[in-house]
Amino acid sequence: LLAAKHSGEANKITPVFNLAKEETGKKNVIVIFLDRGINSYIPKFLEHFPQLQKSFDGFTWYKNALSFGNFTTVGVPAMIGGYEYTPEEMNKRDNELLVQKHNEALKVLPVLFDKNGYEVTVIDPPYAGYSWIPDLSIYDDYPSIKKEILSGKIRNREMTKDFEEDILSFNNRNFFCYSIFKTIPLIISPYFYSEGDYFNSKKTKANKEFLEQFSVLTLLSKITAITEDSKDTCLIIQNSTTHEPFELQLPDYELKYNVNNDGYKTAADGHIKMDTSIQRIHYYANVASLLQLGKWFEFMQQNGVYDNTRIILVADHGRGLS
Repeated sequence: LLAAKHSGEANKITPVFNLAKEETGKKNVIVIFLDRGINSYIPKFLEHFPQLQKSFDGFTWYKNALSFGNFTTVGVPAMIGGYEYTPEEMNKRDNELLVQKHNEALKVLPVLFDKNGYEVTVIDPPYAGYSWIPDLSIYDDYPSIKKEILSGKIRNREMTKDFEEDILSFNNRNFFCYSIFKTIPLIISPYFYSEGDYFNSKKTKANKEFLEQFSVLTLLSKITAITEDSKDTCLIIQNSTTHEPFELQLPDYELKYNVNNDGYKTAADGHIKMDTSIQRIHYYANVASLLQLGKWFEFMQQNGVYDNTRIILVADHGRGLS
């Protein structure tokens, strides 16, 4: 496994998984898990960007797919492990810890493919070890399974530079305010805390989690190695861009430091409720994610690894947005 790392210069990213070319006779399987991805947005996305029909050529949209829960801890096990890991089935094993059953579900697909001779790579397995930063040691019994954490580890610096400077400035100010916060009377400390903004009139425009997650999607082509001597491959990758919605610049759903969407409408307007900011940015994050995946699929088509690849795009749950 070539470690994905940043060398200090933008775009110096190394591949972390292989895809076998069609001419080798090998097969690739890719499971892409978008945390909090919203299924019903997909038709409007394709209506808005009809040119991407080719990028998603061969996909079938399952409009009636449902999650077993509205949060990751409940939705993930059945999604990735199958019906044996629905809440009802897991509750029957009431003498075992939930973390044990969750880890077991995360191992079902990687272990099955590994035992059948596939070169398996797992990236950012959600809540592995019930840890916010996934505990990759859950795969230690299977040393041939490659595993990697990319979220927060690789960054599209060209895209995120202005936002990162904003985060640094905001954090420096907050460190100072925190010291005051710890010395003032407890009764007024919640007021001074001000939900973590400490009365900052210029709230940071940056969402650190979105920057980290979206960066991975924009760099998918760079972390993909096309090989002619690979085995059958299996890639299971989780990404939370859709879980950390953010204001993006229309009409192309781009990450911009200064956003002005006056006069722009989306394909969802009039069909899906877009009255509130939280409704709009969820749609934006979902569309932006699919646009980046479309670019990756085009890269795969151009490099002869698309037609021998089974791609599954799935979410653990959506979000109730009225």
